[in-house]
Formats: sequence, structure tokens, C-alpha cells
Amino acid sequence: MGSHIVRHAIHAGYPLRAFVQKDRSTGTLDGLDIEIFYGDLTNPLDIQKAIRGCDYLVHSAGSTSLWPGRSSAMWRVNFDAVVALARAARANNIKRFIHIGSASSFGYGSRQTPGDENSPFLGKKFNLDYLDTKKSAQDYLLKQFELYQLPVIILAPTFIVGEYDTTPNSGKMIISVARRRLPGFSAGGKCIAYAGDIAAAAVNALTMGRPGQCYITGGENLTYHEFFDLVSDLAGARRLKFLIPTPLAVLTGGMAEVISKLTRKAPLLSRTMARMSADTHFYTSSKAISELLMPQTPPREAIRRSIDYLKQIGYL
Repeated sequence: MGSHIVRHAIHAGYPLRAFVQKDRSTGTLDGLDIEIFYGDLTNPLDIQKAIRGCDYLVHSAGSTSLWPGRSSAMWRVNFDAVVALARAARANNIKRFIHIGSASSFGYGSRQTPGDENSPFLGKKFNLDYLDTKKSAQDYLLKQFELYQLPVIILAPTFIVGEYDTTPNSGKMIISVARRRLPGFSAGGKCIAYAGDIAAAAVNALTMGRPGQCYITGGENLTYHEFFDLVSDLAGARRLKFLIPTPLAVLTGGMAEVISKLTRKAPLLSRTMARMSADTHFYTSSKAISELLMPQTPPREAIRRSIDYLKQIGYL
């Protein structure tokens, strides 16, 4: 996401300083006319140094891991760092602080009644620090606006697809389908958002939108069956034909967890992931489209760009 935001900000004419993790280089910022600051996001002194002299702050870093479900490191990155960023933003009179949160901090819904910015948080039932840290960070920032008028705007992306996914994150699902590693599809679905559209909304939020507000930044709601069909067609892979019952997926996830504890490698599927995949995590982005002029790239194009990039860096 950060690499997309950098490119959109450059195109909009902003001079940039990018905060990059020490000893980490993915190549996605190579050749761009920006200043690089190497630091540790969990070190408040590094944050203070990085922000000094800046007018705006866009925070897109964070951990998205769902395994293990509980992790103190997750809290340091996804919550403690946000607290330090908010303090630094206030101390340096930042004009606007754009925080990239998660749509999971709001309740999801169906196609007929998708989740929006007023939908109550449903993530507690999954017992995942990823969900809890993102919601806690959002609540903290909104409280900072209420108490101190911190000029924060929160963007809450749905399932992100697109280029520069070097880890990969969402790309793992695309790779699994393209390499025919999945036996079938689950009953739920996700709201598919193109990373470049979210980046455009983030840069627009520097001058648009309302401080103290949240904006769900998503795209089109697709079932896993529909999403996997698009991936299969674009990757030239066989379409998945079988619906995997949720109890079977949960059982498989439990077995994968046992193996993971022995190998010390993250499982491709856990029990919690299986439970989550049974729900339709569908949202509406009408508020972001209206107030932040967020573009809406079709899922087919977003997936195509993701596949092209994954081929370019050797995953496909």
C-alpha cells in the first residue's frame, strides 16, 4: 500500500519523505524522487525524527499476520506505534494525519445490507490480535480527535489487491489459486479493493474529507467462488468446482495448526481463518467515493495487475 501512496503523492506534486524499516528493501521505491528515512516504527525517537519538518503524515505500515492469533509484537506495531505517531503529529503540528486502518473494525454484512461506518465491530469473536489491534488503534485516534482535535482521518480498506505486494499478503490467495493448491472454495466472500484506488483516496484525504471521520475504502463485493473464478481465468488455471463445508474447513485448519506447531511454520489455513471464510465480509464505500473521490477499479483489472506483478517478481 505504501508504494502506491508514494506514487500518487508524487503525481499530486508533494515532496516526500518515506519511513522505511531498517535493513529492508523491496525495490518498490527504487528510482523515485523521494527522501528515505530508515528507522524502527516501534522506536518513538525514530518517529519524531522522521516527522520533523513535515506538514502531513500518512501511516500505512502495520502487521497483517493472522498467525499466531495472539502476539505482543502485533500490539507494538499496530497499536503502540500509532500512539507514538499521534503524539509526534501533535508535537509537530501536523496539518493532517491519514491513518490506514481496516474495514474489519466495522461490522460486515451481505450484498443486500453491506457493512458501513456505523456498523458495530464483530471481530471480537475471532480472538485475533490483528483485528483487536486495528480496532484499538482506530478508537484511540478518534479519541485523540475528540480530546485534542488531532486532525486525523481514518481510511479502512477492505481486501486489497494490486501491484507491489512483495511479501506477499493478499497475493498468497491468488498464488494458491493460480498454482492449483486449493481443493475448493468456502461459502463466504470479501470486498475486493484495488490498492491504487485506496492510495488515491489517501492522497485526496490530505485536502478532502473531514477530520475525525472514518472512511471504508473498498470496491466490489464478491463471493470466494466469484473471486477465484476471476483469478483462475486470468492466471490460466483450472476453475475450482467444489464448495468446502465450513466444518470440514475448520477441521482441516485444526490439523494444519498441529503441523505448524511441529514445523514452526505458519499454516496456510487455521481454524480461525476457516471460520472467517464462512462469512460474507461485504461493505459499502459510498462515503469514501462521495467525500474522497475514491476511484473504483473493477476487480478483474485489479487481479490482472496483481498477477502481472507476481509474475514479474517470480511468484508465478
